[in-house]
Order: sequence, then C-alpha cells, then structure tokens
Amino acid sequence: VNGLQVHSYRHPNSNAAELWSHFPKSRQRLYDAILQDNVKAPMILSGDVHMAQFLRKDCIKSSDINKSDAKIRPLIEFTSSGMTHSWGTCFASSEKFHKTWKYYPLHFFSKSLMTLCHSIFPMPDLMVSKKKEYGRKGLNLFGNGGAENAKTGQQYSLELNFGEIEFDWKAKTVMIRAIGKDTGAPPLLSASFSFSQLEGIETIPGRTADIATTKKRGIHLMDGNFDGDNFCMNHKLAPNLFEIMTGFIGVTTFMVITLLGPQILFLLWVKKILRRSRK
Repeated sequence: VNGLQVHSYRHPNSNAAELWSHFPKSRQRLYDAILQDNVKAPMILSGDVHMAQFLRKDCIKSSDINKSDAKIRPLIEFTSSGMTHSWGTCFASSEKFHKTWKYYPLHFFSKSLMTLCHSIFPMPDLMVSKKKEYGRKGLNLFGNGGAENAKTGQQYSLELNFGEIEFDWKAKTVMIRAIGKDTGAPPLLSASFSFSQLEGIETIPGRTADIATTKKRGIHLMDGNFDGDNFCMNHKLAPNLFEIMTGFIGVTTFMVITLLGPQILFLLWVKKILRRSRK
C-alpha cells in the first residue's frame, strides 16, 4: 500500500505529478522486494491522483531476459482517490472552489483536460477491458476490468470514489472495485484475478509489449530499469515519438484555448466597445 502511484508512465513530462518514477532506483528496489519468489501474489494499492485507475506492468527476472520461455509475472496496481474531490468534479481541494461560482469553470476544465489526456496521451501502463475472460476451471475472470457491469475500455474513472477489495479464499480469487457516490449503482471500475494469475502461473490477457520491440522504439521511451533483479515493463507497447508529440500538442492546444481564449475574447470585446465610444 503506497500513497503515490508506482507504475504510472507519463509523457511528455512526468513532473506533472508526484510519482515513484521520479526515483527509479528506489522504485526498482521496491519491485525487487515485492517480486521475491516467496511473495506469491503481490498487488500494489495507491492513491493521491484524484481518480481511479487499473495499471499493469509485466516483470521478468533480469537473468531470464534473453530466454524464450522466461516466466512473466504481471504486477497489478489499483489506484483509488478521492472521496472529496476528483478530476471529474474539481481537482482543487479548497471549499471555495466547490461551493461558489468557481466550481463550474474548474469542473469543466478539470474533467475535459483529464478526459482528453486519457484519449490522446500514450498510457501503455493503463489497462483496457474488451471482453470477459475465463480462468481455470471455468472461473469468470475480468483481468482487464469490466466486471459487474462496470466500465469497459480504458480502466480509469474521474468521479469521486473509494476502493474495495474482496477475497474469495475458497476460489482463490480477488475482486477489486472502485465504488462511486451512488452505492446502489454498478462499480465505476471492477476487475477480478485468480491468485495464480497474480503469481504468474496463469496468464492475464492483454499484453502486447515485448523487450525487443520496446528496445527498438528507443530507450528514452521505456519505463523500466535493467539494473535490478527484475525488469518491469509496461504491458502495452511503448509509444513512438509521433504518438507522444500528438498528445503533447493536443493537450497544449486545449489548455491555451481554455485558459487564454476567454481572456482574449474579453479583450476583443473591450476593444470593440472602445472603438464604438470614440465614434
């Protein structure tokens, strides 16, 4: 359990948030600690980013990287926050931004900005749900989310939420949920895994990344470290430079229009009024 996100992979600038990726050597020590052979089914729980997300990295022993039959251990991270404010309401925590007229423009800006970021920024750590998956002995598993009529597609929610974890010790499965304000509605996000999947004995569908292609795309586009006992890479293929620049230009354009646009329109209106008064 950690206050900051561990897996998160953010381009073009990870300084937009407090993340473990700012401290790669420390994060590598954390990965090596929780991926020891005697740790059977590790998961990571985190918060702080004002939204809920399912993230995933696939980890390989550094000594097995060049082996074709190397064991791959998926490492799932579930992020849940916040209960009082979120990107879908208003990212600011102060009450003055929630109980005055300031809420409405900030609500539009924060929700639109983060929705756009998820739409056009490469996020190869973010899980994507497409369909129901089946595990051993016919167990209905949703290893990429979408369980219990929750959201499918990209596994994030910008709404107010809290997390819930339910263990079924008999079936050896775990259900992870992000629950919204309406507790009678389906969860915002929901995914289920067998202990064997978390241990790496059984596979979780959805992996598209491989070390060779990731290296070929460029070391600067990777989010992993070869210096430790384990190499953990995003489970989806690393983005190319075009995808990164498209995301950067799109979000920058949106911010310029929404932040400066109203002020420019106001100045043009004042200029028009002044011209009329001179006539």
